[in-house]
Amino acid sequence: MTGPQIALTDRPDLGAALKRAGDSEIVHAAAAAIVEGLGVDEIVLEAAATKASGVDGAAFVTNRRILVTADKKDPSHFEFLELDSLGNVTVLPYKGGWAVVAQLYSTYKVWSGFTEKAARRVQFAAQWALTAGREARTEASRAVSSEELFKRWKENKHRLNRNSVEERVASMHSLYSDIDSRWWTE
Repeated sequence: MTGPQIALTDRPDLGAALKRAGDSEIVHAAAAAIVEGLGVDEIVLEAAATKASGVDGAAFVTNRRILVTADKKDPSHFEFLELDSLGNVTVLPYKGGWAVVAQLYSTYKVWSGFTEKAARRVQFAAQWALTAGREARTEASRAVSSEELFKRWKENKHRLNRNSVEERVASMHSLYSDIDSRWWTE
């Protein structure tokens, strides 16, 4: 096996997306290039084939971006949009096929040549990633003032002095409930 083929077997997320995309040679060739450029915490949510103006192409949605082959002769070159810069993703019928429309804050980007099913899969994955990303950023940026923490601590203080360990842990959880839950291990 070559390096990209080995990398593909190490990525169950990409394997599942490729299985849903079908047996398109361009999608599989592009996937080998995708694997090399994925970030450490980047997950492939969806893969799809396109056929715009009779030319095959591939599209991928990760938890961070949408990637579409830019050079139809070389599937390792991609055009991509960071999901952070998108407002919405929709699909529309377009020239006998379907198009994925990425709404940026002041303009649109359209990729055509999808089947309806592939376009809807790309749309669903992109919208899910948009929503999950926004929720994660909101949770991580939620700030709790020191005054609010002191108030909660004061309200719970009497329980900390005379209750069981389990009640103390519950009290601490309620005291710091606005802080990202990833900090709590049980």
